[in-house]
Amino acid sequence: MAVIASDSFNRSNSTTTLGSTDSAYGGTSYTWTTATTYGILSNQAQKQTGAATLNTTAWINPAVSDCAVSITFVTQGNQSRLIFRRSADSDLLQVNANGTTNYQIIRRQSSVNTVIGTIAVVPTNGDIVKASCNGSSITVTINGANNTTVTETFNQTATTHGFVTNDTVARLDDFKVEDIAIGTVTFTGSGTASGTSITSASNLTIRKQASGTTSGSSQSSVTPILRITASGVASGRANTTVSLGGVALHADGNSSGTSIATASPILRMQISGISNGKSTLAVIPIFRRTATGISNGVSWTSLNVISGNNSIYYYRKRKSMGLIY
Repeated sequence: MAVIASDSFNRSNSTTTLGSTDSAYGGTSYTWTTATTYGILSNQAQKQTGAATLNTTAWINPAVSDCAVSITFVTQGNQSRLIFRRSADSDLLQVNANGTTNYQIIRRQSSVNTVIGTIAVVPTNGDIVKASCNGSSITVTINGANNTTVTETFNQTATTHGFVTNDTVARLDDFKVEDIAIGTVTFTGSGTASGTSITSASNLTIRKQASGTTSGSSQSSVTPILRITASGVASGRANTTVSLGGVALHADGNSSGTSIATASPILRMQISGISNGKSTLAVIPIFRRTATGISNGVSWTSLNVISGNNSIYYYRKRKSMGLIY
């Protein structure tokens, strides 16, 4: 996943401010905004005042709502919380370390907290808590496992994320906001992906259909493998940019590819004197005299003709021996 913002909190101790994210793991630097005083102690974030005030948050605004937000609860304290999709301290989503019981996914709307999901993990010092938001789907993991997914449309477009603690004991570290990771994106026959965020996906395999359309939607950026059909029409749309490896010519003079002008075909003469390809003018045929004295080719102008005894003979000189035939 690409990192949008990150903070290791590795900086001088402060009792007055968190400062700005240091981009230790990548991303852009953002200034922390706090509803009460948070500071730095031993390279970790810590609340300095308002110890008993649970809903006084610290947050940044990276201007993205679909993302993965994570933090490490180095020391749990009393109900440390990861917050995400925050629009105000009264309206946000959060993952709460619920004492020695479990983790809770909470919707806080108009200052009313509602538990919308739980993770059956007892909160422990050092836990890494992550919430991945993709549209209305929210997946929470603890230490990279114990996935719990809920559906929640509240504050779906809110773009501020951070944390909150309920005392001055809790210590937090390694805050990150990351792009959503796309694992396997499957394209359906209709050309619509079953996953989202196609523009940020990488390593996609997109196949061309016989109709000339891709089985994925990012057609403008596709570098397809195109095949030529017997009718001379490519099975993909990019006919004008097709580079044909070999152009096969049919007996009717039509090629199975469309780039006739740039093709260098091998043409053969038929007994009728007509080539089985279109570039007749470029053909240099080999003519043989038949018993009737008529060549089985059509380039009469290239033959030497003599007549006598009421007969017409067609010949060409054989330079090496001074003979004619």
